[in-house]
Amino acid sequence: MRLFVLIGALVLLVLLVRSITAGGGRRTIEAARRPVAGEELVRDPVCDTYVPRSAAVSAAVGGETRLFCSRACAERYRAAAS
Repeated sequence: MRLFVLIGALVLLVLLVRSITAGGGRRTIEAARRPVAGEELVRDPVCDTYVPRSAAVSAAVGGETRLFCSRACAERYRAAAS
């Protein structure tokens, strides 16, 4: 019986350590991308995704500054514009 309790405690400890080390960074990144209450959302012209202005990637294309959800979308827009 003691062996089962010890194994159960070890499993819980391993799961706790994994959640702290692996999940902690992911939560921080997600929290950084969340819009602040009242923050303006902008539409990506490539994939039609709305992102908070503070998290948008800006790129100068044809003399105008455009906002995108990612660098990949900015590059696709630049390739299509040229």
